[in-house]
Amino acid sequence: METELRELMQAMAGDPPHHINAEAIRHQAARRRRTFAVISAVAAVAVIATVIPPLAGAYSGPIQGRNGSPGHSYLTQLPDGHGSVYHDAAGWMIDIPAGWHVVIFRSSKGGATAAGAQISNVALPAPTIMPGFPIQSSGEILPARGVSLVIATDNDPKLCRPGLHRSRNGVVSSCQRSYASLPISFRELIWGSSPGDSPVMGSLWLKAGGKALSLTAKFGASAYSDRMINPVSKMMASMKIANSDAKLQRSASSRMPLVNGLTLTAAEALISSAVTSPRFTVQQVEDALPAGLVTAQMPVNGSRLAPGSPILLTVSNGDRVPACTAPAQPASGTVTVTTQAGPPYFTRNCYYARSGQRLTIKLTNRVFTLRGEQPVTDRLILSPIRKPAFWPVRRHPGIVAGSTRHAIFVSPGVTAPSTGVFTIRPLAPGTYVMQLMRYGMESTVRLIVR
Repeated sequence: METELRELMQAMAGDPPHHINAEAIRHQAARRRRTFAVISAVAAVAVIATVIPPLAGAYSGPIQGRNGSPGHSYLTQLPDGHGSVYHDAAGWMIDIPAGWHVVIFRSSKGGATAAGAQISNVALPAPTIMPGFPIQSSGEILPARGVSLVIATDNDPKLCRPGLHRSRNGVVSSCQRSYASLPISFRELIWGSSPGDSPVMGSLWLKAGGKALSLTAKFGASAYSDRMINPVSKMMASMKIANSDAKLQRSASSRMPLVNGLTLTAAEALISSAVTSPRFTVQQVEDALPAGLVTAQMPVNGSRLAPGSPILLTVSNGDRVPACTAPAQPASGTVTVTTQAGPPYFTRNCYYARSGQRLTIKLTNRVFTLRGEQPVTDRLILSPIRKPAFWPVRRHPGIVAGSTRHAIFVSPGVTAPSTGVFTIRPLAPGTYVMQLMRYGMESTVRLIVR
């Protein structure tokens, strides 16, 4: 059962990027029901927690632990009244939006101990440690529109930590290349896969003041949207080391402008005109935007920045979805898709559809036998080209991550040799990607809507 629980939690709770195993997906639902009973039992682990009223703001000073000894974690209200600052005993601090809840916790089990803070937009019980998994809010308790951020020290020896790891059979893998350092960005989170009706979680190991911290951001089944991503992004960007002489107020001089879609030169010039002495860091990523354009910025636009603030800009180096090799076809209200037993597993690498009207997708599965399995069942996933369901992990050749959280449509299973007919909402003009659940990144083709 422990092996099955670990396997399920990796899919549900966001283990590092991995190539999705079709058999694990197929049996996940059956395992999930019997695993929930185990998770409920784990909730009985003793936790020492201090709950701070949701941004009461009036609270300031050391937290008193249940054993009567003074702690060193506390909240202070921001002078403008728009939130608070949480100061952790481990030496880091973070801005808390108005109305959010903070729970200071310490949880131990099986020789593993985690201690830190849980920040959430709804009232939640303190997280409990489950050896072998990052400390995180319970997915069973988190509401569909709930969001939580858990930051803690975690000495669990069973956790996969940054760096390269060699298994007994000689396979080298990595859950995170290296520890992140402050300031951190929302885009640095490593996301795991999860069923469409379950929470999604990103995780990150970082170091602050020489201490290793585990960070998990969990979004309820209906919460992953810009409205909820923005406050989490701002909180992560605000995290810093708490100096002993640090002022308990925000030193802000200007607002971060919006630079997404600009060239790198234009983006740096615009930011420099608004922010005093910004410190730029640039990273590249595969994206559908033309090479050289900014695809993401951190801090996000509108953030208040002090002089000398660090700025992270992500620049596109172009997308790597296979180009169309056949002449363009007329756009149609019905897209007919047929699978085959070899890459790209579609019979064509480009399909065309009309915009502004409901689209019919006709999926014919002709792959009857695969690796001894028959009949074969598969699902088609339609996603924006900038956020495909499967994508390669940068700097880790051969490793693919996957999640359907941005998918526009995921078809029901179609078992060979049958055909499924599905109708989806109208699509805006642009380029999308279609992929097959069973084959992942290898089955990536374009859908051009015009």
